[in-house]
Amino acid sequence: MHLFSISLDALFREGDIPAKSYSVMKDNAHCGEIRIGLNFTAQKSRGFDPTDGNIGGWKQSGRD
Repeated sequence: MHLFSISLDALFREGDIPAKSYSVMKDNAHCGEIRIGLNFTAQKSRGFDPTDGNIGGWKQSGRD
C-alpha cells in the first residue's frame, strides 16, 4: 500500500495549497486520479479567555 501525506505548513503559511492530481492505486493497478486542493481561512477570535475558568473539553463540546 502506498500512502502520501500533504504538509499543512504551506497551507497555514500561504493560506492555500493549489489543486494537484494524485494517482489512485489498488492492488498495484491504476484506478484513476483524484484532484485535491486545500484552502485555509483562519477563524477570528471568539474572545477566549483562559483565566475565566471556562476552558471545557471534549465532554463539553459533545452533543446531548
